[in-house]
Amino acid sequence: MNADQAIAAHREWKNRFLAAMGEQKQLNVDEIEADNCCAFGKWLYGRGKTDFGQTANYQKCVAAHAAFHLEAAKVARLVNEGKLQAATSMLMSGTPYAQASEALTIKVIGMFKESSPQD
Repeated sequence: MNADQAIAAHREWKNRFLAAMGEQKQLNVDEIEADNCCAFGKWLYGRGKTDFGQTANYQKCVAAHAAFHLEAAKVARLVNEGKLQAATSMLMSGTPYAQASEALTIKVIGMFKESSPQD
């Protein structure tokens, strides 16, 4: 896992939400809300913790990742309830979802820039 992969995977959530809206598909809110189910979350609590766990940037990244998934779950709930206009609005620039996504990007970059990860 690298920073680009982690960032791309979380930017893809917006496309998943839009696709679910278009296809009228139900989303697994519990899985989306959990910060340890996506590929980055599994890495973050596994190898990422081993490599970066003792750093301040790791802790900041974990917090930002969890916050992102909480916001993503709010969007998913609206999609499941058929409140598509509200869900679409939540994906717009400046919203808590967009802010959480941006914060996660910044924290991921910061963590991977850590010059000497702890073993």
